Amino acid sequence: MSVWRSLVLALALGAGAVSAATAQAFEFAVAGTGCRAREDAVLLNLPDSSAGWCGGAVAWVQLGPLVLEGGGFRVKQLAQPGGSITRDAGEIRGVVALAPVRWISLEGSYTVRAFSSAMGYQRWQIPGAGVKVAIPLGDSTFLAYVRGHYLFPALQQLYAGQTSGDARYQLGLSGESGLIVRPGRAPVVLGITYRLERFDFPELAAGRLEHFEVISAFAGLRLGRFARPAGPRTRAP
Repeated sequence: MSVWRSLVLALALGAGAVSAATAQAFEFAVAGTGCRAREDAVLLNLPDSSAGWCGGAVAWVQLGPLVLEGGGFRVKQLAQPGGSITRDAGEIRGVVALAPVRWISLEGSYTVRAFSSAMGYQRWQIPGAGVKVAIPLGDSTFLAYVRGHYLFPALQQLYAGQTSGDARYQLGLSGESGLIVRPGRAPVVLGITYRLERFDFPELAAGRLEHFEVISAFAGLRLGRFARPAGPRTRAP
């Protein structure tokens, strides 16, 4: 089964679960992000590293056990420490999650990441699937989470002229952790996240190894949150 078919199936199952629920929470939030991105690569035993500040946005909607999350960012200058080579970079990422039990979600993700410089253009298309575990700290104001994804091997468009050329990584893994804050009844949301990805290319791709990491902080608004009542509401005495 292809990744896209898996995502469609997850959406269908989630929609059925939501329609069957008689009392579920709804939440929609949108936030701006500030972040720091870093890429490390080893090709032919030669290390290469670059980093830069970035900005973007993230949004999510929760319909009972179903959560749809999307976001992206742009790095204006991903530069090598002490070097003169800079690149523009950007990413768009979507996640579909379904929680069969409280605080545990099964997820599917798809990421498109691109780099552009004087060397050329590089594009990554990264499908993945995994699990997210969310734990409330004390009460619902603070929520800590961790997620791990297996990144399915996919053909990547690397810089033209590189020894590796266009290549398919052999192993891809992603780990992420974060803290989300919803202070009291205020319609705001704050948070900080850290994500690390690892890609191992086979020997035919010159033994290339890549790490990509991004740490981000976000602040925004919860535009709506309510619970659908299971039956007629009664006024408390």
